[in-house]
Formats: sequence, C-alpha cells, structure tokens
Amino acid sequence: MRKSIAALAVSFTLAGCAGEAAERTAPSPSPTADAKAAVVAAFAPLTSGTPMYTITYEQLGAVVRVQRDHAADATFTTLSITVTDDDRAMAFQTYRVGEDVFSRLDVSQLPPGTVPEDRQISTWVRTGPERPARITTGTDQLAVTPDEVAAAILTAQQQTPSRISGTVDLTAIVPERFDTPEARTATFGAELYGDGSIAYFTVNLRAKGQTTRPFQFRGLGQATDTLPAVPKSGQYREAQPSFYTMELPLD
Repeated sequence: MRKSIAALAVSFTLAGCAGEAAERTAPSPSPTADAKAAVVAAFAPLTSGTPMYTITYEQLGAVVRVQRDHAADATFTTLSITVTDDDRAMAFQTYRVGEDVFSRLDVSQLPPGTVPEDRQISTWVRTGPERPARITTGTDQLAVTPDEVAAAILTAQQQTPSRISGTVDLTAIVPERFDTPEARTATFGAELYGDGSIAYFTVNLRAKGQTTRPFQFRGLGQATDTLPAVPKSGQYREAQPSFYTMELPLD
C-alpha cells in the first residue's frame, strides 16, 4: 500500500526510510531428505561475517536493506518507504556501532514542503543506549534477523532441489505488523542458492478470500564492500528531545 504525499505530511506533523540489492542467480543445490532442516540451515550463513539481506513489505510499500559486520558489532540499515504514486521514496538510515546509534532521513526525492523542515534530519543524529527513539525502534522491528525468520518456520516440503515450500508463523517474525489467526499459519515459498543458502523466502497470506504477499526475505550473501565510515565529531549532532518522539509514517 503506497502512501500519498498528503498522508505523509500528516504523519510527520504528528511524528517524525533505500535498498537496491545486487542480483544473484540461484542454481540448484543438492537434494536433501529433511526440507525443514534445509531451509532453516539456509539462513545460517547470514548470521556471521558481513552478511547483507533485504526485507520487503509489499503492503507497506517498504523495503529494508541490512548490512552487518558481526566482528565490528556494526549494522547499517536503510528503510525505504514509497510515499507517492510515481514511486518516489523517502529513506531512513540507521547506523548502529556498539551502543551508539546514528540516524538520518533522506527526503530529496520528495517535493519541497512534503516533510516540515523541523522534521528533516539530513545530517547524522546520534542517540545513546539510555533512551531509544521511537523511529529507530520502529525500523528495528521491520529489520528482522535471519534467525528470527528461521525460528518461525513450522513445516516444509521439498518441491525441487532448490525450492522448498511450507508454513510459517508470521506473527513470530513481525508481531507488531501481523497478529491474526491466518498469519500464524501463513505459507511460504523458498528458493536456495547453489551452496544451500537462502535466496528468497516469500510469505503468502490468505485472508477474506484473498491472497497477499506481505513479507519477503532476500539473502544477498557476504558483503565485499566495507560499511561506511562511522560519523566523527563534527559530522553528527546530538538528538534533540523532538527526535525521540518521531515515528515511522506507516499505517
């Protein structure tokens, strides 16, 4: 569901996100006798090293791109929300380095005046661990981890060597967005890369006679590029009280 400019403007008067992914092909891995174990294990390569992945929320018009460096205890997250009918988007970025969180908002694609100036944070803003901001908490809720997706898988059946289908408890992945009986036994289709790691994990939800695709996880493997440089003194400002009350403009 895309947001209109008017709806976005209203959201930002009350409260305060991009993700192009590299293409990868998905050749067939060797067959396995245990489909559930195979699809659960497919997420494991993204839980160490420097993984990249995206999560798409089709009904929200939102895409989250996550790049993690486990050794450095750093995570760079970009949340893009389509806010107009011509596919222009705003992007909210968070950069977690240890206990520090840096955030900024890119509204350069939107028409002037869409977001009030006092709600624009084009330069980095830093918040500490003592007080989480609503807008960063909301981003965290959408930026689910590979472990969270894998743990929610209920059943699985092997369709082909590279494709697995089954059921998943969507409410366990994003409880803030999905909390219905149908979401507890949603269906999924997964595609694996040749090494057995996850390529796509697409969740389908049937309710009121209609089938939607509210959630898709896409694995992008290990990053070859390092994370951006951590903002230094003079490249960020400390968060003001109004920043802590800002929220994501999502329905």
